[in-house]
Amino acid sequence: MKFVIQRVLNSYVKVEGETIGAIGKGFMVLIGVCENDTKEIADKLFKFLGVLTPIPAEYVALEN
Repeated sequence: MKFVIQRVLNSYVKVEGETIGAIGKGFMVLIGVCENDTKEIADKLFKFLGVLTPIPAEYVALEN
């Protein structure tokens, strides 16, 4: 199981052309799950996700 966390100004999920979820400024989390993942692995990662402290945007180096 893998998590990819990205800071976004807005994000949405569309299924068959219909928006089923949307957020404004915040964090988008993509979660990849495979058949070998267990509830214990998921619980551990979700617990870790809950204690992460985001780095303020002014400290993040942006590449252009």
